[in-house]
Amino acid sequence: MKLKIAALADLHLGYSQFPAIRNGRNAREFDIYATWHRVVNSICEHSPDLVTIAGDVFHRSRVSNHAIRAYLLGLNTILRRTYAEIHIVQGNHEASRSAAVMCPNEIAHTLDSAGRIFTYATAETHFDAEERYILTALPFETVARPNFIFPVTDPGKPSVLVIHGAIQAPGISKFYAGDNCPHIDDLAKHFDVICAGDYHDMTMLENDHCPAFYSGSIDFTSTNFWPERSDKGWMLVELDSGKAPALLPMNMEPPRPVIDLTATGCTDAERLNRYLDELYDHRAVEGADDEPIMRVVVPGFDRSDRPNIDQTLVKRLKAQCLHFQLDLRTVSAADDNGDAQTFQTRSLRDMFDEFFAGDPKPVRERAATLIDERWRDLTAPGELDARAT
Repeated sequence: MKLKIAALADLHLGYSQFPAIRNGRNAREFDIYATWHRVVNSICEHSPDLVTIAGDVFHRSRVSNHAIRAYLLGLNTILRRTYAEIHIVQGNHEASRSAAVMCPNEIAHTLDSAGRIFTYATAETHFDAEERYILTALPFETVARPNFIFPVTDPGKPSVLVIHGAIQAPGISKFYAGDNCPHIDDLAKHFDVICAGDYHDMTMLENDHCPAFYSGSIDFTSTNFWPERSDKGWMLVELDSGKAPALLPMNMEPPRPVIDLTATGCTDAERLNRYLDELYDHRAVEGADDEPIMRVVVPGFDRSDRPNIDQTLVKRLKAQCLHFQLDLRTVSAADDNGDAQTFQTRSLRDMFDEFFAGDPKPVRERAATLIDERWRDLTAPGELDARAT
């Protein structure tokens, strides 16, 4: 039996970052909507039988009308242009912490007159009415997950696991997936394919039983996304009885470029100023008008020379970009032994992450959401005007 699956995760609709405003709204918020619609069109071109979304559809449980509209438009496009069933698993970001708040994933059912959309807030096994597959959903749950008995695999039907959460596997950091998380080998022996969400890099989960992967986020939507790889998109899975499963990463470049540069050798202001001037001129000659998100890391910079950085050059680059970050990894003149010491300038976010590092992941994420919301309040134009006066 053939089964074609479009697997994606971590849309983070409603995500916003940086103070930049376009058309009255946060620019990054609308970047993510644009990415989502590009992914939807790409999925429809491949006519899958099944679409799985492995959690974090929304960036938070209380979402704007803009986020809901983007969500429904995307799902409606899939319903109109394909015959696929859509299975949406709850992630930790949109999970409701109160009975008074409905998980926004559930709004999808307003579109579904034909019974082709399924949402999951608790562990559940779905048996396809046409007997084409068996799907097991393991969503993020705010209460302790009950013991779950994995279904017996039917040799004639592909068994699919859609899970949102950390999984222990080769190449996955222990910091991310601790000892309490399930191991990929324990999961994989029960299924024909595992589609996982929560980890924002597209990553294969190596095991001896079945294809398993994190499809990654569709765009750069982490609080600190600089360590992430650029291979964003979704995964196309083709299962065919008697044949090896085929996995095809559908890498899609996000509409807004994310540029991470290292100014090697720019250890003093004179060299750094020259580098920034050439960078500006290069972008001006290229006619770049894409307003990228850009970071320039400057390793080994002499911190005593910091006042000599030409701020006019920095402001020119900021005017070219949606967001420009000059990340100075400074050095002092010398320590007591005469050896130079290296320092990295630490942001409030760095100190915040360090403070909450020992707390459970839900605590860290809730605290991050609160500080992000407060930062947006402080950087709103009206707030800044009030503080200036």
